[in-house]
Amino acid sequence: MSVTGHAARTKPLRDYCTGLMMFCDRKSVEPMAAMTAPDRTAAQHQSLLHFVGQGDCSDQQVLAQVREMVLPDIEGHGPIEAWIIDDTDLRNRLSILSVVRAISG
Repeated sequence: MSVTGHAARTKPLRDYCTGLMMFCDRKSVEPMAAMTAPDRTAAQHQSLLHFVGQGDCSDQQVLAQVREMVLPDIEGHGPIEAWIIDDTDLRNRLSILSVVRAISG
């Protein structure tokens, strides 16, 4: 089982995170769906809405999994000397779930 609580939520989580990182005017589910699945936007929109509405995964477990996956690649380029954190929109991104719920609203 994935950290999302159910293996079937892994792809929607990946798609949602991909959508957050893409360049688009709004970070809401509709444009994310169009950008992450242009050939099946309506189905992707529904999938992301369902993921957002059922987002009962643990922030700590998701962040730990991300750290486990990403940190070795970062450290492969040398030791970490400093962290640069872009907190431009931190008030809306305090946790993965608050972002998910805020954007779906």
